[in-house]
Amino acid sequence: MQPLRITLATCLMALLSACNDGSMLYETYDTIGQAEADGAFSRGWFPEWMPRDAINIHEYHDLDTNSQAISFEVSEPSSFRWPSICNPTINARRPNLKTRQFPVAVNKLDDIQECGEFFAVKDKDGLIHMWRR
Repeated sequence: MQPLRITLATCLMALLSACNDGSMLYETYDTIGQAEADGAFSRGWFPEWMPRDAINIHEYHDLDTNSQAISFEVSEPSSFRWPSICNPTINARRPNLKTRQFPVAVNKLDDIQECGEFFAVKDKDGLIHMWRR
């Protein structure tokens, strides 16, 4: 009976490790300061132009492909303005990744911006979504 237990345990461990894809990261930060302290900017995961009042930040990142989805709020959504690096675009495809806040049809929202290597949009609820493929 002992060899059967070892075999079952070995199979279970192999199955669990196959389900855990170490190349995917999901991070949440309450504030932009927490993201800075965690090194998100120094690692290049967040653009330097990201608003300093960003809060409730959700970031999903594929380390293998560098594709990424970020969603966050700003303290004053009505006064938010896109930085000068951003320009309207109609050629944004939806990323394969999403955050818990990311809209399924993000690429169909109005006023999508191309901001360097990121696409970005503000939804009707004031959430800002950014992605790169």
